[in-house]
Amino acid sequence: MKKECHEGGFVVLEFLLSLPVLVLIVLGLCFGVTAASRNYLVVRAQEEVQREVQLAMVRVVDDCMSGTSLRRGSTEESVRIYSGDRPVAEYLVNEDAKHVRKLVKNMTNFPITGNHEWALVEVTSFGFAEVDPVERPGLYRIWLEAKSKKAGGVPYRLTTEIYLPPAVPGGVP
Repeated sequence: MKKECHEGGFVVLEFLLSLPVLVLIVLGLCFGVTAASRNYLVVRAQEEVQREVQLAMVRVVDDCMSGTSLRRGSTEESVRIYSGDRPVAEYLVNEDAKHVRKLVKNMTNFPITGNHEWALVEVTSFGFAEVDPVERPGLYRIWLEAKSKKAGGVPYRLTTEIYLPPAVPGGVP
């Protein structure tokens, strides 16, 4: 019986020596799971940003291609699409009540970007410029850049060029 008492002390000593190792293993697992989940959220947010920017650019370019000219709209970050002398649509960046800059069409109540809470997509830059009005009139560069307000990350930017032939005075273009 005395042997059992002495062996019991060794078990407690071994347990006390292995406890810090066990704590380090558990902390390492917790850190790994936390880092993996954070990385997953950032990747999902970046995918959301890319998807929203791509869909918004498709809408903008489609509307621009149906017009005859582009002009600056009501703000610096806006584009007004004209068919002849008549304005057809206007795309602009508007800040909502949550201070998120969203791309809207015509009315500020109906945003095209930033509608999902997952990534909270915020437009960082939007605009257009005529590439070379002297040598190549009617060639416009349009860009849209956004990033996730929740996850941060790198801004995602799409740029494209469209050609709207200038009207020939007194004739068909």
